[in-house]
Amino acid sequence: MDLETVWRESVSHSGGWAAFAIGPVPVALLRERAVAGSVGRAVGIGLAAGGARDATELAALIGGRVVAQGRVVDVERTGDALAFVHSSVAIRDDRTGAVARVEAGSEYVHCMIDGLPVASTPSVITVVDARSLDPVATDRTRVGNELAVLVLPSAPWWWASPERTARVAPRAYGIDADVVPEVVE
Repeated sequence: MDLETVWRESVSHSGGWAAFAIGPVPVALLRERAVAGSVGRAVGIGLAAGGARDATELAALIGGRVVAQGRVVDVERTGDALAFVHSSVAIRDDRTGAVARVEAGSEYVHCMIDGLPVASTPSVITVVDARSLDPVATDRTRVGNELAVLVLPSAPWWWASPERTARVAPRAYGIDADVVPEVVE
């Protein structure tokens, strides 16, 4: 059993939070396996979110794109509330009338517009409240919410090897879908 499997089980059975410590790791191994800059990027995104007026401006400030914005028309959840829960959220886009379907587990992992894939992990798919721009967790989506779906490029580290990409591909989360290559605009 690998460390990620143990960690996911621990978190899912601990009410969504947990902590653990591991022994020393050689620096060379960390250079090879760590995603450098992720904490700094998260802080930068948080600062940008505080100054944005709408989802389009937020996406521009953080290097992402808005793929849908509108009202939630359907939410489906399956699985055990204490374990891995799969959810699917349908959002009717206010601008185009298209329907975005976002598939999620503990995080958003795949997005389709009118049935066509537009984003998947390892790209970062995030859902925010369209008015406040506050992030909306996968278990907090409700019919009637006004949401925006943003896609941010992931760290190039994830795309550097097929093995890494496969670890965070939709299938790794139990979703029968291929990885969607990142769109560079």
